[in-house]
Amino acid sequence: MAFAPGVVCETIISFLLPPLAVLMVRGCGCSFALNIILTILGWIPGVIHALLVTCGPRPTPAYRTGYRY
Repeated sequence: MAFAPGVVCETIISFLLPPLAVLMVRGCGCSFALNIILTILGWIPGVIHALLVTCGPRPTPAYRTGYRY
């Protein structure tokens, strides 16, 4: 099973700096704020959340769903 280099880098960053990994994947939003709070409460909860965000499904951009704002 081959892994994309970007996913491997995001996984490594998830262990070292969890909020940075979430910021790279989801941007500055609720997931980023939640990860900062979890990382302040303990490094392991922040890492678990970062791994869930980086290895989970990616959000679909609004321009691909057909909705116009």
